[in-house]
Amino acid sequence: MSTQDKKDKSLDQRTEVNRRKLLTGLGALTVGLTSNIWKPSTAFGADTTVAGAKRFIGIFSANGTIPSAFFPETTAAEAALTLRPILQPLEKYSSKMLVLKGLDYRSTVENNLGDFKPGTSEADIFNIKPGGPHMKGPAAMLTGGSLLHGNYGGSGGPAGWADRISLDQLLAQNIGAKSRFPSLEFGVRVVGQEPLRCISYAGSNKPNEPVQDPFVMYARIFADAGVSQADLTRQLTERKSVLDLLKSDFSSLKTRLSADDKIRLDAHLTGIRALEQQIAASSNICKPLTMPAKYNADAPEKFAETGRLQTDLMILAHTCGMTQVSTFMWGNADSWQTYPWLGINEEHHVLSHAGNNQTNEINALIKINQWHSEQLLYLMDKLAEAKEADGSNVLDNTLILWGNELGAGNTHTYKDIPFVIAGGTGGAFKMGRYLSYGGQPHNNLLVSVANAMGMPAVKTFGIPGVCTGPLKNLTA
Repeated sequence: MSTQDKKDKSLDQRTEVNRRKLLTGLGALTVGLTSNIWKPSTAFGADTTVAGAKRFIGIFSANGTIPSAFFPETTAAEAALTLRPILQPLEKYSSKMLVLKGLDYRSTVENNLGDFKPGTSEADIFNIKPGGPHMKGPAAMLTGGSLLHGNYGGSGGPAGWADRISLDQLLAQNIGAKSRFPSLEFGVRVVGQEPLRCISYAGSNKPNEPVQDPFVMYARIFADAGVSQADLTRQLTERKSVLDLLKSDFSSLKTRLSADDKIRLDAHLTGIRALEQQIAASSNICKPLTMPAKYNADAPEKFAETGRLQTDLMILAHTCGMTQVSTFMWGNADSWQTYPWLGINEEHHVLSHAGNNQTNEINALIKINQWHSEQLLYLMDKLAEAKEADGSNVLDNTLILWGNELGAGNTHTYKDIPFVIAGGTGGAFKMGRYLSYGGQPHNNLLVSVANAMGMPAVKTFGIPGVCTGPLKNLTA
């Protein structure tokens, strides 16, 4: 064998060794990418210019609002958003918010044709369909429907569960179909009679009641998936080390490849660069959560602590790619929660019946609702910190819908429900505004949300005769 032949053979052997090593690295990388925690949200060589996945979070809080402290002081149908005291904690995100007025739960009182006799009093309207005011609201919030007849008493009963699928579940069938969990339902002390404690429905008489114990939820979404807190950190470390191995091999191999092979190699390098960005994002957004010592999540005094823990679990589930759709209930409708950490020891529901001239009670209600705004602020802060592979953040790609069962607690009105849309909405809505719709059915809002979440074919939602189409002037 000539000297040149020996050199060529030596080069071939080195190349073969490097190729074997490279394939070993790729095999390890494949294992890392297809493990339970990463499989739903990552893919080898993903294009970093592709926007992050759209996400939906529906949030419920109870007992109406104080309209004068919630809605801006204007009679205009549209205005730049200025935040009143209840929403003031969210000032830093006013450009990523919409405050909507004039949306009514008409589906809870109207028949399937959407026509009740003119001049009918609001008190009589409530008797057209089953359930009292606190029961009707949560059933309608995401369904655009109403309550079935049933035997559940309390708060204006009897009544049954809601009569149709909720928007979050329609989204779960579409954008959530490839996630480990198409949807997740979180709650904090969601107690009381059945229709009061659910906003998510798989269909008629099919409630998805929220999980209100964070230890149960943690076991469901992480422990049951075979993923421990240590696994999250370990998998990130392993993926980084595999990429380091591949990069060094590629650099060595490139000097001995043909022009065609170099083109293929460059394509692999592009994929590795994309993965590096994904891992950088993952290490930022999918951080292990340290659970506290187990405690009784039903205890009223644990409301704030449980709410924060449940929020952290929801954030982790979204940012780790475990789900793209979730709902969160702060207590049940008709909530009897007290807020001693705010210096408020009277039940929320009792306070909500206060007259508009009862200054101390009204101030307490404003304080309670401000606290709920602060919880939304925390959620938005964490989603804004979480970076996607394309450089955007998770908040940019999330549509948060915050609603209630009533417009105001002291009148039990189904009109002027305090709706807030927050987040980037994936660029679908023009944010930073106040919009007033003059008594339109909230079904129209649900259509608009479905459209924004990538379902343009949805033209009606909930009771067809009540819905009149998507809301005007929402889109960017």
